[in-house]
Amino acid sequence: MFGLVSIAAGATRTGLVCLVVTAIGVWFSRAHYTVTSETIVVRVGWGFPHISLTSAEIAEASTSSLPALLVGGWGYRGCWTFFHRVAISLGGSGVLVKTNTGGRLQLSTHHQRDLLDAIVSMAPHARN
Repeated sequence: MFGLVSIAAGATRTGLVCLVVTAIGVWFSRAHYTVTSETIVVRVGWGFPHISLTSAEIAEASTSSLPALLVGGWGYRGCWTFFHRVAISLGGSGVLVKTNTGGRLQLSTHHQRDLLDAIVSMAPHARN
């Protein structure tokens, strides 16, 4: 809102910066997890970035805690493409998924047990 007011008042640069920062914040403050019988798909924001894991790639899944301060703040943290380490921190509890290649995917959720049960049902060997 401040961005629009700044633009209307003639402070175009300040307004645009505020709008861009707000848009990025909103983009990375949402996450959607889809678990099917063969894959788990993680989508941040409105679909990008996204991570997809097959049941064969999952070595272990367990409950975890994701305090925003410990993982560097809210939102998407890390890089799956290069480091295979990602935390999607929206505060509170979560699920930690470890892959066969050493990757770690931490997913924040208000439905920790439901998400863990869904992942373990698609990859029974992953039960911790």
